[in-house]
Amino acid sequence: MFKIPEGFKDLLPESAEVFYFVQQKLYQSFLSFGYRPVLTSSVEFLKTYIVSGEEEGHIFNFIDHYANKPACFRFDFTPQIVRIISSNINMLENLPVRICYFGPVLRNPDSLYGKPREIHHAGIELIGVEDIKAELEIVFLINEIIRNLNINREIKIFFNDNEILKKLLNKTGLYKNTELKQAFIYRDISRIEKIISSINLDGLVKKFIIELPLLCGDKTLLKSIIKKYQISYIAENINQLIELCEFTESIMGKKIYIDLGEVRGLEYHSGIVFDGYLEDNQGNMREIITGGRYNKLLKQFGINNKSATGFALDIIALSDCITPYRAINVALIADDVNLKNALEVAQFLRNKDIKVTFFNSSAKEKDLKNRFDYILVFKDNIKLTIKNCKREETKILSIDDFFKASLNDIFDLERKE
Repeated sequence: MFKIPEGFKDLLPESAEVFYFVQQKLYQSFLSFGYRPVLTSSVEFLKTYIVSGEEEGHIFNFIDHYANKPACFRFDFTPQIVRIISSNINMLENLPVRICYFGPVLRNPDSLYGKPREIHHAGIELIGVEDIKAELEIVFLINEIIRNLNINREIKIFFNDNEILKKLLNKTGLYKNTELKQAFIYRDISRIEKIISSINLDGLVKKFIIELPLLCGDKTLLKSIIKKYQISYIAENINQLIELCEFTESIMGKKIYIDLGEVRGLEYHSGIVFDGYLEDNQGNMREIITGGRYNKLLKQFGINNKSATGFALDIIALSDCITPYRAINVALIADDVNLKNALEVAQFLRNKDIKVTFFNSSAKEKDLKNRFDYILVFKDNIKLTIKNCKREETKILSIDDFFKASLNDIFDLERKE
């Protein structure tokens, strides 16, 4: 039996239909906010990702035999798009730039444990908006995506500002301590406490550093942090998160959450970062979106004094969280004699958003019954037999009566959302 490597998967037609439905809705949402698409190369020279701080072991790399240089499959879209913008004078001179993209990325995680190595991303990059208006636009866009996909469940968005931890580590001289950074990534409080226990620090600062991985909540948490810890050099970052919470709640009526312990991408991201979670159809919480500021990455590509933020959506994870619109699926059986009328009926139904698949007169209805909602069979070029596969009901109409009738009288037009 032929197999594919671990961490990869095929999508069969039913799942693939949902995937493309979600992708189409995402594209509509991106366009409605003024984001324009780019189609990036599936491969890059390895330098593009090393410059952005990625670990080489996590990248699918190879030697490009034409250039005799290390190359790799796309690991992430953001460095590619920054590379494109950095070499495009027209884009640089007309900031802000709004870009959207779709495609797979390949990654080698440290350990699999069921994790995918191929992730199908859809995302946006917003370059050139300097203040919190960029994050507000992203929140509004995420809300539009949820509305456009008709998702009734709450998406939980957790925000943080990586500059809070960076400032703490810089002020205390601990920024170069890689063991401490790893402890924060894994929220290992005992390890954090052990590392800094012997270091001479202000008591409130030390307490804040130890408790940071557990500080999750809403704007109430942020306001209490200002009063409780009184660390002046992080007050601006805390207040900005409070502003983001309050504005979002007042305009959208949506609650957003804060997770100061989420510090992944500490070297990559600079400023506000976020993750979004949604309950899937099996009741499990899935991470569907991740993103944040990456001003430092712009500098790596020669774009100075500019801000950028963006996000990537996992299309397959998001697909598992929705029950998509399902069009009626019709099998149309006709021979050559009935072909003209059959084509007219098929086009009429397709214009009404009903899927029609042609079969010749040799097709057996019993083989189609479990694959279609209805089977339409032409008789003598003047009559149409309409069989409801689910209810096992049959109607016979003349062609003229079919075109005159209401579709509600012919088909069950209740559609799954």
